[in-house]
Amino acid sequence: MRNKSKSRPDNSNVDWRNLTKDRESFRKFKFFKARFELSKLTNCILMRHRAILFGLLGLFLIYAAFRPSFQRVAFMAGFVSAASFLALAHSIGGYNSGVARVVSADWVALVCLAVGAGAAMVRPAQARD
Repeated sequence: MRNKSKSRPDNSNVDWRNLTKDRESFRKFKFFKARFELSKLTNCILMRHRAILFGLLGLFLIYAAFRPSFQRVAFMAGFVSAASFLALAHSIGGYNSGVARVVSADWVALVCLAVGAGAAMVRPAQARD
């Protein structure tokens, strides 16, 4: 669907490679041999979307703490979320101090998930459900 807003231009036919000459407003990423140039606004939107998804995952983890039948799925979702972000950060590299703090927090989250999953596995079978 095309952008019908008069306040923002329709960028569907823009060659984004020509716009990356301004190094202050665009960052180049190589991911699976694709090239993405993200403006500061797009980066902000993506980070807010990540925050919403992370919040939903957190709510699911809290819900699973009280519903043992959902705990395996919750632990797997947490592991996938943290590990995928760490893998992306490692593969792209060159991130700033803000992303470095998120990387550190995700390492802590991964350790906490491993401890929680280990504790869930060793508890008696009758206490699981």
